[in-house]
Amino acid sequence: NSINRMYKYIRKSAKARSKDNPTLEQAMKRRDWPMFEEAINAELQQMIDEGVYEHINYKDIGNKMRIIGSMIVLQVKRTPDGKIDKYKARLVALGNQQTRDQYGNIKSPTARSATVKMLIAIQAKMDAYSCVMDVKGAYLKSTIDPKKEILYLHLPNGQYVKLKKYLYGLKQAGYEWNDLLANTLNASGYTQSKHDPCVFFKNYKDGYIIMATHVDDFYVISTKDVHIQKLHTMLTKEFNDVTIKQGDILGYLGMEVRRHGNSGISLSQPGYVNKILEKSGIDLLSDFAETPYSESKTENQNVPNKVNRNKYLELIGMLNYLAVLTRPDILYALSRCAQRCSDPDEHDLKKV
Repeated sequence: NSINRMYKYIRKSAKARSKDNPTLEQAMKRRDWPMFEEAINAELQQMIDEGVYEHINYKDIGNKMRIIGSMIVLQVKRTPDGKIDKYKARLVALGNQQTRDQYGNIKSPTARSATVKMLIAIQAKMDAYSCVMDVKGAYLKSTIDPKKEILYLHLPNGQYVKLKKYLYGLKQAGYEWNDLLANTLNASGYTQSKHDPCVFFKNYKDGYIIMATHVDDFYVISTKDVHIQKLHTMLTKEFNDVTIKQGDILGYLGMEVRRHGNSGISLSQPGYVNKILEKSGIDLLSDFAETPYSESKTENQNVPNKVNRNKYLELIGMLNYLAVLTRPDILYALSRCAQRCSDPDEHDLKKV
């Protein structure tokens, strides 16, 4: 039953995949398959290096209903400007198959976008140093206590394993990683913010360091670069593989954070904007819109045709994410267009 549910889930999700998120079967037919294959091999090697599971005999599993399925998820990760950054493969458990007695607390907070932007504003005002850090395989760092939980996994290649560490896709994996990270930072002298649990800071005699966390991605600012390097050294010692990126242009959660010398910092999402334009089918050479929003033009007096409501809602949703994160200048125009979500026509779609 577990295996049948897994294949049903895979077939259902395959229909919604984009070119950057192909299924394994789709990827094998592509010209860039060698890049995906390399990513898959690296992911499986990481499972071995981290000691994530141990192989067991199917007959040794007492309750067969406790077996959780798994699948390989592929992704082409891109930079904020839309260029290919790397090919990524992830072995994930099908958490939708977990029974209630197979997990405890599942809450896992992430830093609010307003918090991150406030941090960048402080950086601009204080002319502080900054960096972006990333913990590779973060969820695999938390060890499962066999006295509390016993989880069995059915791998895509047909083998059965007993998990020794939490895996991506498990309902409680995010909570366990967040708890481990918070305890690690607290033990190193960092204080957790009372207003946003995903913000940690530490005061020094010559300044301070502040970090916003979003699962395994961190945005860090500090008055001294040496404090950033100390944090990176500590995290690397605890979690092994922690990347760090510094410079005038940083990518964080799809945003491009660009420092303009002493004149400030700008935020943008060029790659996401291009994605919206591609989705809408706009011709960049001929289609333009007035900014700010204007209702001065008279519409065609003919009765407009209705348009696909799902497409209209999708575009409104994408624009809303863009407006809230980096483009507040389009919020008013977007709010007017959103008033037509229940019954949009050609004129409304043109405005969008």
